[in-house]
Parts: sequence; structure tokens; C-alpha cells
Amino acid sequence: MKTIGFLLIAFILVLILFSCNKKTTEPNESKVATPVISLPSGTYGSGTFVTISCSTDGAAIYYTDDGTTPTQSSTLYSAPIVILINQTIKAIAFKSGMTSSNMAAATYQVNQNMVAAPIFNPPSGSYTTSQSVTISCATSGAAIYFTTDGTAPSQSSTLYSAPVAVTSSMVIQAKAYKSGMTESNLGVAAYQITASTIATPTFSPAAGLYSSNQSVTISCSTPGVTIRYTTDGTIPTQNSLQYSGFISVNSSSVIIAKAFIANQESDIGYSAYAIMQNLSDLNQYEQQLNQFLDLLNWGLVFTAKKDNAQYMSLWVGFACNNKYPQVNPNDVFVLRVNGIEFPVWVGGDATNGYTPFFGNDNILFDIPLSNTVSIYFSRNGEVIFDDNVSVNPETAILTPQFPTNYNWAQPTQINWSLNSCQIQVLSLTQGNPNDYTYNWDYNFIVLDPNTRTYTIPSNSFNPQGNHWFYNIRISAFTLTARMNNVAVFLSESDIQNGY
Repeated sequence: MKTIGFLLIAFILVLILFSCNKKTTEPNESKVATPVISLPSGTYGSGTFVTISCSTDGAAIYYTDDGTTPTQSSTLYSAPIVILINQTIKAIAFKSGMTSSNMAAATYQVNQNMVAAPIFNPPSGSYTTSQSVTISCATSGAAIYFTTDGTAPSQSSTLYSAPVAVTSSMVIQAKAYKSGMTESNLGVAAYQITASTIATPTFSPAAGLYSSNQSVTISCSTPGVTIRYTTDGTIPTQNSLQYSGFISVNSSSVIIAKAFIANQESDIGYSAYAIMQNLSDLNQYEQQLNQFLDLLNWGLVFTAKKDNAQYMSLWVGFACNNKYPQVNPNDVFVLRVNGIEFPVWVGGDATNGYTPFFGNDNILFDIPLSNTVSIYFSRNGEVIFDDNVSVNPETAILTPQFPTNYNWAQPTQINWSLNSCQIQVLSLTQGNPNDYTYNWDYNFIVLDPNTRTYTIPSNSFNPQGNHWFYNIRISAFTLTARMNNVAVFLSESDIQNGY
């Protein structure tokens, strides 16, 4: 009996000790985390931005910039603070039902001749999807240089001119410079990209060129999610339109979708539709095509053709619409095909309203025959395209065939071969081989994508003497969509020449 009584007393003591231990730890567990001020105390350029964050969900941050201790009657933090004069920032975070945080503080001295430190948007953090990071500086006319390889930035580093694509975990370091001023402090932003456990939304029908209106459905294989989408080119958030049924696509559109559940979100689903009706009308065709291209940031033009049993030849080019940042002579473009870097030719001038075009100026020969090709293209460190492109060089269009003894004064039939495509175009050109001038008033005819023959009307060419030659070309397009750009696979015939 004494033994039982002893065990009972011991058990009660353990409960009391456990209870006491729990009571002593509760206050620490229910205390709001100390705010984090983005820049440490120090000397900075006028116009430097400072952010304040707190790791406790739902906590409100209050701050002062006059050295006094913040309370819930102080200024509620809601946006970056601009440092224009010498000041001390103090911050405390509050949340109902929890003990307020410890105070964070930082003192700043302003050097009016120092460039403001670069700021990043979005800020450092953990994200489940790729991010497009902008870097800015409050000092007018300052140039920002950045690195992503861990080295300190200098004026020999990459000049910032467009958002930096962060597709995997990365640390961006940046400094800003301006002639006659002291360089800025170092700006650093660290991004952790973790794979989403939610499946990416998919679309039906697939992206492509269509001659009639489409009813598009969006689905996600992860159960219980809410799909939200946009059609204005912005990335969907939890406040975007909720998908509840098919989307009627009556004109060229780009649909972007994300799936959400609890605190998780999927990668971005992206699909582009070119609705081009009455394609036999050249004017309507060009108008509809231009309306579609205006929706895009970048387009990939890609040609593959089998040369022999082992190799194929390629031509790769990119085009951006004139809403994209203007081309700078100091821009650095990188084009790699299957890991091999090729020179980039730049044509077009956005300042004159043309669409800038970027590509390799020579056809790439002796590429090992394959059904996929890896293509990488970047501008000033911003990755425009980094993906595999599916190709089938076996089905490239064969040279149009027509009778050997022809008379252009008479109708002439040509034939070609091709497995499938979404749109076909026939072009007829004539020119002078003596000075390589062309008559650009040529026939440009949109064909039914299923036809493989065409009768060229009589007198389509008008040779002047014996020196003019003609070109006949069939081009077939198939569209596939990628995020932030549209990849257009262009399978194109040899040119049939004659005199």
C-alpha cells in the first residue's frame, strides 16, 4: 500500500512539474516575433528605401522615425520608408492575444552625395513559383549593376535593364552608380523557390491558331483547389476571377491560370489562342495576326529540317513587340542551342515602331538529329526562354514541285508534302539576279492548312527580259505557348527558284 501511495504521489508531482513547466514557456511561445528592418544602421544615399517585416502572421508593425518608442498609436507600417534625412527608426509588432514584440531599431546618416541603395520587388523570401524581380534606385539617372553568381557587383557586372527572371533559388546583389557621386551601398535579395505540390492548371483545347471561336476549359489534377485566371496578361492572385465554367474566347487571347488551396498555390498555367477567321482574306489575316502579336512579350521562330540520317539544320530567332523595353547598344544577348552558344543578330528598332528581332544570322548545320532541341535565350541576364522545343524534322515541307516545262502565261500547278500544320502561307516573289533587287509586290496567299496543292494563276510573274527570277515558298505554322512568351514552330520549305 505504501508503494502504491508513493507512486501516486510521484505521478502527481510529475503532473505538477509538467504543468509548471508549461506555464513558464507559454509567454515566450505567444510573443510576437521581433520586426526585421531591412537595412542595418549606417550611412546611405538620400532616397534609400527601408522595409520592415515580421515573421508572425497577422502581426501589425508600428514605427517611429524620431527616436521615440513606438506604440499602437504610432504610424502603422504599410509601405517602404524613404530615408531623406538623418533619423532613427524604431519598430514594435503587435497582435491580439499575444505579447508585443521586442523593439527593433536602426539609425541612419544621409550622405547627399551618395547614390541610394537599390531595392528589389518582390523582396527576399520563399516562393513556390518563379519570380520576375525588378531592381530600382531612387537616385535619378543612376545605373544599376547586378550579379547572381555570388560575386560582388561592379561597373563591369551586368547592367540592369529589364526584370530578372528567378526560376530557382538565387541571391541577387546590386549596386547603383552615378558619375560625380559615391556608389551606393550593396543591395542584396535572397530568393528561395520551392516546388509547388499543387499541379499546374491545364487547358483544353490546347494553345494554337484557330479559325473559329473557342470554348476553353481549365482543369487541375489536385483535388479541392480553386482555379483563378486572368486575360489581361497579369499573374493571377487569390483576388482574380474564379474559374467556374468554360471561357468563351471570341478573339485572340492569352489566358493565365493558377490553382490555390490553403496557403499553397500552383505554378502558372499559360495558354495563348490566335482566333483568325476568314483566313483567305489577306487584309483580315494581317490585322488578326497583328492583334494577336500585340498580346505577347516574345515570340520564338524556329525551323528544323532533316539533312541526312544523322544531322539536321536549324534556324532560331526571337521577336518582341514594340511595348518591350527599347534595344540598347550595350544590351547583352545570349543564344544557346543544345548548350552551344551562337552569335546573336539584332534587327529592327523599337524607337521607330518596328518589332525588334533577334536571332542567329546563319543557319546552324550539323545538329544531331533529334525530336527535341534545347534553346536558351536571355537579354542582360533576364531569361526570355529556357526550355526544350519539340521538333520533327522528318515532316519538314518538301520543295514545291511543278512541271519542268512551264509557261507562266498559263496556270501552273505545284504540289508539296507536309503532315500537319495550323496555318499555311504561299508566297511568290520575283527579282533581278544582277543587283539582287526584288519586286515586293508579290502574291501572299493564305491557304487551307489541309491542302497540299495549288494552281498558280497565269501571269502571276512578269519577267522583264531574261534576267528576272522567281521564288516560291510554302510556310506552315504551329503554335505552342510558354509563360511570358509564345513559341511558334515554323516549318518552312526550300525555295524553288527559276529563270
